[in-house]
This record gives sequence, C-alpha cells and structure tokens, in this order.
Amino acid sequence: KTPLDPKDKKTSRQLHSLDSSLDSSLYSSLRSSLRSSLDSSLYSSLYSSLRSSLRSSLYSSLDSSLYSSLYSSLYSSLDSSLDSSLYSSLDANYFNVWASWFRGGQCLGVQYAQTDTDNLNDIEVLAQECLWFIPFKGLCIFIEKPTTVSVEPAGPDDRVRLHCADGPALAFGDGLIVHCWHGLRIPPDLIEKRHELTPKQIALLPNAEIRRAAIEIYGVARYMPDAGGRVIHRDAFGTLWRRDLGPQEEPYCAVEVLNGSLEPDGTRKTYFLSVPPSTVLMPDRRDDGRPIDTALDAVAWTYGLRGDEYQALRVRT
Repeated sequence: KTPLDPKDKKTSRQLHSLDSSLDSSLYSSLRSSLRSSLDSSLYSSLYSSLRSSLRSSLYSSLDSSLYSSLYSSLYSSLDSSLDSSLYSSLDANYFNVWASWFRGGQCLGVQYAQTDTDNLNDIEVLAQECLWFIPFKGLCIFIEKPTTVSVEPAGPDDRVRLHCADGPALAFGDGLIVHCWHGLRIPPDLIEKRHELTPKQIALLPNAEIRRAAIEIYGVARYMPDAGGRVIHRDAFGTLWRRDLGPQEEPYCAVEVLNGSLEPDGTRKTYFLSVPPSTVLMPDRRDDGRPIDTALDAVAWTYGLRGDEYQALRVRT
C-alpha cells in the first residue's frame, strides 16, 4: 500500500468522496433511526449530540489516517469510529442522561406534547431494559443487560474494572460469559480450573499479560518456589524474588514481606507483592528506570517511594 499524497488533486477528490460517503451513510442511518422514535425537542437534542460526536470522531480519524494509506484510513475510520463513537453514543445508558434531562424539565413545570411524553416514556424503558443497541434501516439489534457483573475499584472518580476471582465477571442470559482478572480478559480455564493450573501450563500461555495474571491466580507465594524462582536479595524489609520468563520478556519479580499488623494469635502473615524489575514512571521523579535490586527498593516502590524515603519513615502501619 503506497502512501497517499494529500496535495495530489486525484487523491484529494478520492479522500473527499470517501469522507462524504462515510459522513452521509452514518448520518443517514442515525437520522432515520432516531427520527422514527423521537420528535421535536427530543429529536433535535439527541440528533445534535450524536452528529457532533460522530463528526468529531470521524474527522479526527480521517485527518490522522487517510493521508497515510487507503487501507489504514478505512480500517481506522470503520473500526475506531464505529466502535468507539457509535458504541458510546448508542449505549442505552446514554439515554438515561436525556431521559433525566427532559423528565427534570417536566418536573419543573415544562409542558410537553403527548407524543413527546410517549417518546420519553419509551426512551426510559429502553434505558432500563437494554444494555446497548445498533439501529439500521428497518432493523435494530438490541443487547440485553448482563445477568452478572463483577467489578473492582480502579482509580479515582469511582472508576471500576471487570474482575472476579471465582467465576465470570460478566454473564448474559444466552450463556455468553466473560472472565476478567483486574480488567484483563482471560481464558475461562484460568478461573474455572485454577486448582489444576501448573507453572508449566503458565509458561505455555501465548500472551505475556495473561501469563502474569495466571501467576497471580496460581498464587505468587506458590509460584516462586514451584517455578524455580530465586532469591536475589534479602534484608530487614523483606525478600526479593525473581523468575526469568524468557529473553523477550521482563522477569517476574515479587517481594516477600511480613504484615505490619499482628494477627489475633500474635503472629504475622507473610505476603508476596508483585513488583516490576525496575522503577516505573512516578510523578515528580527524575530517577525513574533504576533497577529494583533490593527488598527495600521493592517495598518502597509499592508505596510510590524511593528506598531512602521509605527507610526514613518512623511509623509503619
């Protein structure tokens, strides 16, 4: 595939034609679908928002990729734009926002025509009963809401990610299930048959991220000695373990530590904390990229500190 020259008149006409075709096709489909169910103010607001979202997504995609090659432009526009823009715009939960907006106005005394009120009622039912949908001319595909959703906190602003340690993180009524480990989709057997998992099976997994998830599922405390992990450093802060995973992959590292809090019987539990082989980007740091080769550095990294900073702490919690 040869790069396209945007200065070439023939290429420019081709790009303009493709832009217009995609623009017209997508907007026509959305216009006919939405116009059949919405009217007056509801239609205008929703259509304006969808048009703005699609136009922004499409133009961004076209600007960045059409001038590189025809293949990448088609792939990027259809895959990225349809997948991200249409998916987010036609997510049924998106209509909760509009339903709330117009219902709020009604509660404040705004009078709607009966047809608008009926359409608003339909939108609320759609948002409550449907996960998302894909409208076509004469056809609309509806996706049911899942029967099971398991998530965990994943950062600020109440963000969450799919995660379940003993079953599917996502399940639908038709039998479709999705297993996830801290937001990463994994093969079902890693969860459903986790008690049969072995270090040899983990080593044969084709994906590095899935291998690391499998190690955590297997249990780092078991994996390190079972898989031939070696102790590379030991000090008063813990024991640093490393297991080489191959020449093309970073080694798997973990620090073995004692819980700072006593158990009811007066003992302390031992934990293995996964750490990278070197420091990773931390805000306001200029020493990133240093190898983590001591247990102190490894423990400090789990708190976002350097070894000397952690060592200077007076109180451990």
